[in-house]
Amino acid sequence: MHSLYSEKEVFIHELISNASDALEKLHHKLVSDGQTLLEMEIHLQTDAEKGTITSQDTSIGMAQEELVSNLGTIVLLLHHWTFNKPRYTLHYRTNAPLNIRSLFYVPEMKPSMFDVSGELDSSMVLYSHKVLIQTKAVDILRKWLRFIRGVVDSEKIPLNLSWKLLQESALIRKLQDVLQQRLMKFFVEQSKRDAEKYAKFFEDYSLFMREGTVTTAGQEVKEDIAKLLSYTHPAMVIVLEIGAAQQFLCMQQLAKTQEEHAQLLQPTLEVDPRHTLIRKLSQLREPESELAQMLVDQIYGNAVIAAGLVNDPRPMVGCLNDLVKALERC
Repeated sequence: MHSLYSEKEVFIHELISNASDALEKLHHKLVSDGQTLLEMEIHLQTDAEKGTITSQDTSIGMAQEELVSNLGTIVLLLHHWTFNKPRYTLHYRTNAPLNIRSLFYVPEMKPSMFDVSGELDSSMVLYSHKVLIQTKAVDILRKWLRFIRGVVDSEKIPLNLSWKLLQESALIRKLQDVLQQRLMKFFVEQSKRDAEKYAKFFEDYSLFMREGTVTTAGQEVKEDIAKLLSYTHPAMVIVLEIGAAQQFLCMQQLAKTQEEHAQLLQPTLEVDPRHTLIRKLSQLREPESELAQMLVDQIYGNAVIAAGLVNDPRPMVGCLNDLVKALERC
């Protein structure tokens, strides 16, 4: 279970929380049955030599039918963990703006083309008040985050509505937004914590992020997703309503040159000053100004291609060949 909880404080908090929930369940049962209330206690015992923490409480456990119902989903999740070693894990718990208890992970295994194509089934399990709602909750995360696995429990989700009505509700859209923002923040944190590990993750999963920049409606969120792409690239292109721009270029053949594309789309080039290539480019600016300009052109061209704003990248091969020849002369 170590991989499920990367932070010891989170694990201990969850341990005590579960015991507290069990005590509340017992209290409710005793009050409902008119029985005498017992002392509610939680005991934690540590063993430094064995490296263990033992939690005991005076509550009641699960009935047999509850064990069958709940353990089925738990075993399903652990089965995913057994055969899909987690590359990243995130335990997220908040009370505002929604009450959410969640556990996410990114599989170590590289996604297949079937996964990337959009045919991947949801691997999110949804609970409300610890009652199982859906084992494959498709709309809990935005579609571009479909590579994420995990469990979400939110007490705000009503138990008396059908899943079809829930999918169309403002509550689910709010839940999507909150989880999307937290996951994006998590990946930004990981890119700063271990750049090499994030670069490998980016290599395997960047297509999902690129999809997010195209399919997401809000420009501010688009740019937040785009930041996840910038950590492994020297530069990237941001275009207002990039999805519409890509469709327009596919339909229209009016703009033939890179300059005409720029005039039409008015792209913004965002440069990562921390990138090794950008730092070396700054050093080349004075002694090798011609080579520096060729590198700038190539970096921009690569960024435009990565953004999906070039229908035919073949004309850029000549520029790349010229750059290689210039590097050979150095």
